[in-house]
Amino acid sequence: MPKALRERRERTGNYHLILQWCRTPEQHLYEGIRPITLFGLPPAERAEETGVAESTLRRAAAAFDTHGMISLFRPTKAHLLMLSRLMGFL
Repeated sequence: MPKALRERRERTGNYHLILQWCRTPEQHLYEGIRPITLFGLPPAERAEETGVAESTLRRAAAAFDTHGMISLFRPTKAHLLMLSRLMGFL
């Protein structure tokens, strides 16, 4: 049997424990908004649980609802520079 690629962990809803396992900022953000987008938890309640500002959670959840997973990724300076150069050609 092949070796497991990831360490097996017990499932949990403990936000602060989950954050320790997240590898990227995008995963952190997703874990913050997941109960809002999947289960309809109010952003104010999630803000109390996580310590993340309610307005941040509300905006991130709204962007996720509108644009999906791509909304979790922020453009880098290189992406913005490339975009500005492309816009100059139009």
